[in-house]
Amino acid sequence: MKIDLKGIVLNYKLLLLFTGVVIFIQLIMNTIFPYLTKFIVDDILIKQQLDHFGKILLFALILVLLLIPINLLVSYLFSKLVQVVVFDLRKVISNFFIDQKENDKNNGLFINKIISDCDIINFKTEKERRYLSSSSFFRS
Repeated sequence: MKIDLKGIVLNYKLLLLFTGVVIFIQLIMNTIFPYLTKFIVDDILIKQQLDHFGKILLFALILVLLLIPINLLVSYLFSKLVQVVVFDLRKVISNFFIDQKENDKNNGLFINKIISDCDIINFKTEKERRYLSSSSFFRS
C-alpha cells in the first residue's frame, strides 16, 4: 500500500499557501519587537528623549493589537490543516483495508489501531506546533 502524501497535501494547497503567508506576516511582525526595544533603550533610557516615547508606545500598542488576531489565525489554520490531512490519511488507509476481503476478522482491529495512530500523529503535530509558536511574542 502506497499513500500519496504529496497528493493529499496538494489537495489543500490553497490552505497551505494561506497558512504560509500568515506565518510569514506573523514572523515579520514578531521581528519588529527587538528593534522596538533597541529604540526604547537607546532613545528613551540612554538619551532620555521622551518626545519619541508616545510614538513608540502607540506603535507597540498597534503592533500588539494586530498580533493577537494573527496568532489566533495561525493556530486555527494549523489545526485545520492537520485535521484535514489526518482525515484524508484515515480515509485512504481505512479504504485499503476495508477493500481486502480475505482477512475480515483482523481488519476491524487493524483499522482501529490505524485510527488511533492517526490521532497520535495529530496530537504530536499539534503539540509541536504549540511548542514552535511559543517562541513568538504571545505564548499559546
